[in-house]
Amino acid sequence: QKNLDSVIDISTTTVKQKKESNYNFFQYCEGSELGRNNIHIIMDGHGSNCNLSGISLTKDIQQLDNNILVEHIGRHTNSSQNFKSILDDSSSGVFNGKVVIREGAIKTDASQSNKNIILSKNAGMNSNPQMEIYNDDVKCAHGSSTGELDQEALFYMRSRGLDIVDAKSLLLRGFIAELIGKIKNKKIKNYLFENFDIWLSKNHNA
Repeated sequence: QKNLDSVIDISTTTVKQKKESNYNFFQYCEGSELGRNNIHIIMDGHGSNCNLSGISLTKDIQQLDNNILVEHIGRHTNSSQNFKSILDDSSSGVFNGKVVIREGAIKTDASQSNKNIILSKNAGMNSNPQMEIYNDDVKCAHGSSTGELDQEALFYMRSRGLDIVDAKSLLLRGFIAELIGKIKNKKIKNYLFENFDIWLSKNHNA
């Protein structure tokens, strides 16, 4: 999603999964003044699998939101959510990720992760991972972290000869590489890394 900064972009994706189905979702967002992505996954079929992930890059006064609901209804279902944001200037982001494990959805394995890096004291992130569990025979984990770049890592890299801009760029590229690196199509993978490097060079040079 690379819309102009004047655009308001609100999208909704609804997926209903049948028995032993697999659904993989990945998004890369750096456009729009306001971008809001609503995802609803209904894991109705036994043995279904769902993997949701995304990267959001914000600057100026942008706001990019992810609102996610995953419902585990069938038995032996697996879901994961892994979303990352890098926020600069006076931009903001929202992660509302919710997992609901219904009665009878035994042997469910569900995980949520939301990690965010703040590059400006004026940027902000609202992260709200949630889980509602209505039976005992499940495996669930969720976590969220928001903070600045690791100052010790920056110091280490600068002591090895990198200037501050290159050191920060290396850390930020490593932060998003986990998600882009999982893309199997090499052309798409290279395209996204190139776009990230362009965004970084244009929007964060100090």
